[in-house]
Amino acid sequence: MKKISDEKLIAEKIENSPYKEVLKSLEVPIFLLEYKSGEYIFAPWEENSLFQIVCQGEISIYYVRDDGSTYSLAQGSEAYCIGEMEVFGKSDSTVFTQAISDVLCLSFSISENREILMNNNLFLQTICQNMSKKLATITIRDAMPSSLNERVLNYLRYKCDNHSFKGMEKMAFHLHCSVRQLQRIMNEFEKEGLVKKLGKGSYQLEYRNE
Repeated sequence: MKKISDEKLIAEKIENSPYKEVLKSLEVPIFLLEYKSGEYIFAPWEENSLFQIVCQGEISIYYVRDDGSTYSLAQGSEAYCIGEMEVFGKSDSTVFTQAISDVLCLSFSISENREILMNNNLFLQTICQNMSKKLATITIRDAMPSSLNERVLNYLRYKCDNHSFKGMEKMAFHLHCSVRQLQRIMNEFEKEGLVKKLGKGSYQLEYRNE
């Protein structure tokens, strides 16, 4: 992680942010944090007192269950907010936020500015709206059970650019399954003519049923 205090760059990122009006209304010290791919933006063992807004890059938010398995909560990119829960108090959950590309975030301290944050109606309305959307997304995911085969097809059909993917581990993570399970399914799909293998760990949907 690298802190950037370049005032001109910070002003540019604020101006280009969909939260421009909120950030300007807060009048708190804002800085930039740069994360390399693979770095944790938030982890339970770290004291998190920062509110962060992604300016560029992609992040993964996931939960680790008691049995050690992981559950993907969301993927985030530009304008995704991190730290809403911490505004209202310390979070004891085992939720991780990790950079999956180089990431740049507009950041400010929650603990040092808590009174200002709690008294800014525009800020509170914004984070409540964000939290409601996140909760709705997670609820919809949990309310739509289906077989792993169906989920793989649906993911290829509706979520993947050009109906293709590269990287079995990343795909397995999104689908909450093991690489071995996913490979077995892809082998079956290839035999059935549903997918075409493009290379190692890379497949494209052939039958789209659109």
